[in-house]
Amino acid sequence: MAVVDLNEYVPTEEYDIAICQSVLRHLSNPENILKNMVDSVKENGMIYTLLYNKNCLIEIFGGEI
Repeated sequence: MAVVDLNEYVPTEEYDIAICQSVLRHLSNPENILKNMVDSVKENGMIYTLLYNKNCLIEIFGGEI
């Protein structure tokens, strides 16, 4: 398992699953991180993200998802 700075991470491999638990709302660029997660999973892979509550989506994305 690798530990990296998500703001600087560029996917170089494909994974079966990408997991991000309770982190997106604390990042300065959550949209970019989520895009990198999508780019890093294999076709038919899974992205798992956990948010504290439904209002986090509005906080993170300004109501535009």
